[in-house]
Amino acid sequence: MSSKYKIIPIFLLIVLSIYKCTSALYKPNFSDAQKSGISIDTLMAGRKRYIGSCGACHSLYLPKQYTKAEWRKNMDSMQVRSNITVEQKEIILKYLESKSKD
Repeated sequence: MSSKYKIIPIFLLIVLSIYKCTSALYKPNFSDAQKSGISIDTLMAGRKRYIGSCGACHSLYLPKQYTKAEWRKNMDSMQVRSNITVEQKEIILKYLESKSKD
């Protein structure tokens, strides 16, 4: 089997892993937007950015796994490594904090 064909199962495993993680993440709805005071568009943009920026390097955590303070600390330390702007970090945080532990 050529090395080209050996990579296909690995690629499929990665794609399936990402799909599994993203399907478990909550999708914001209008009730979430009302409760958090953040627009549905901003929450959805935060989810999309979280999946794209954070999920590119590691498994994604559910928003409810951490408190707002823990999310902020994690994102502050990861911002430099992930090469995202302050604005992008804040959009991700709005999504994560809207369903955090507290």
